[in-house]
Amino acid sequence: MTKYIIVTCDACNGYSIAKSCQKTKTCPYCGSKIILQNARKVASADSAEKATEILKKLKEKAATRDVKSTLKGYFKVSHKQ
Repeated sequence: MTKYIIVTCDACNGYSIAKSCQKTKTCPYCGSKIILQNARKVASADSAEKATEILKKLKEKAATRDVKSTLKGYFKVSHKQ
């Protein structure tokens, strides 16, 4: 059975799924070559479907974090009384 890994791209920090037997992968976001042996592995799964579920959750979490980070600069609360 083929295992799948979820890695991040060093260039853009985008998440990507690859088969664990692969050596390299092209980032779908920025086109950089990801050397899987050196890549930061975020998760692994026993099926493509499970890897896709994990990837979706990771992207949702990252999007929420990015929105909070962006909004933090817009809404500064003053505690002066």
